[in-house]
Amino acid sequence: MPCGFTPRAIEFAKSGKKFVGMDLPATINEVEPAIMSLLDEEQKKLVNFEGVDATNYQSLKSAFDKIEGEVCITTEGLLMYLTDSEMDVLCDNIKKILAEHGGYWITLDPEMPFLYLLIVKSFYGERTREIMWQSKYRIDDKSDVNAIENTITISVRGDVQENMENAMNYIKSKGFKLERLPYADHVPEFKSLEKANPKIVAQIREGFKRVCIWKITVDESVNVDISDVGAESFNADASIDGDRLNLVLSGNLDTLSAPELLANYEKIKKDNTLNSVFIECSKLEYVSSAGLRVLLIMQNDCEDGVIMKSCNETVIGDLSNTDIKIL
Repeated sequence: MPCGFTPRAIEFAKSGKKFVGMDLPATINEVEPAIMSLLDEEQKKLVNFEGVDATNYQSLKSAFDKIEGEVCITTEGLLMYLTDSEMDVLCDNIKKILAEHGGYWITLDPEMPFLYLLIVKSFYGERTREIMWQSKYRIDDKSDVNAIENTITISVRGDVQENMENAMNYIKSKGFKLERLPYADHVPEFKSLEKANPKIVAQIREGFKRVCIWKITVDESVNVDISDVGAESFNADASIDGDRLNLVLSGNLDTLSAPELLANYEKIKKDNTLNSVFIECSKLEYVSSAGLRVLLIMQNDCEDGVIMKSCNETVIGDLSNTDIKIL
C-alpha cells in the first residue's frame, strides 16, 4: 500500500505467488486493466486489485476478508505523507489485520530519508543540501501536509539517533514488535544503474548498507480488539440557512468519503449563494489529509470561511495548522 503504477504484480504472478495490489480507487481503476492485459489466464488467477484507503479500516477489512492465510503487508512511499493522527489510525488498522490473518508488515519508509540523502549525495556531492531542500519545497507545495515531518519518518536533521529511537519507540507503543533487516541483503539488481558512472554506483550500493527495512509483527502480549467498534460509515446531512451551509458530519472524512462531500458541496453551491459553512462535528471521528483538502476548499471559497463545532481531540489536531475556526 499503495501499489501504485508498478509491474510488481507481473513479477509475482510469473513466480507463482499471490499478489493483491491496494491503492486509492482512482489509481486501481487505471492500473488494473493495464496489468491484467499483460498476464495470461493462469497468472490472472494470482493477481487481484482492491481500492482502499489505508486509514479506513472498513475498506481494508473488506479487501483482506478476500484473502486466506498469512499476509505480508508492504507500505512504500506512503508513511512520510501521513500526519501523526493518520499514522495512529494506520497502525491500529494494520495491527487488527495482522492479528486476524497473521503475518507481518514490512516497510523501508522510516529510513527512506537516509537512503535518499545518500543517493543524492552520490550524484550531487556538495550540492546535496541545496537539492534536498528544493525537493522538500516541491513536495510540500503539492501536499496538504508537510512531508517527512511525522514521528515515524526519521528526520536526518538534528539528533538522528534520537529521531531513530523515537520512531522505533512509537512502533512499539502501538503494540508491535520490530526487527530491522539490512536493506543491502534484499536489494535487487537495478537495470537503471547499468550505464551509470561506476563510482556513483559504488557509492549508492554503499548507501544501501547503511539503511534497514523494518519488519513489524504484532506483539502477542498485547490484546488486539479486531471488532468493528468505531467503524461507523461516513454521513453528511446538509441544510441551508440564508447564505450559510449547515453540515452535520459523522464517521471518517477520508480519501473515500472526501470526494462525496466535495461533490455535494459543489452541487449545493451551484444553486445557492454561500458565504459560510457551519459544521457540527460531535460524531466526526477523524479527518485525513484528503478530507482536510475539502474543508480548505470550503474555507477559501466562502467569504466568512468554515466554523467547526464539537470536534474531538483527534480532529482538532488534524486542523491545527489551518485557519478554520473551531468552537
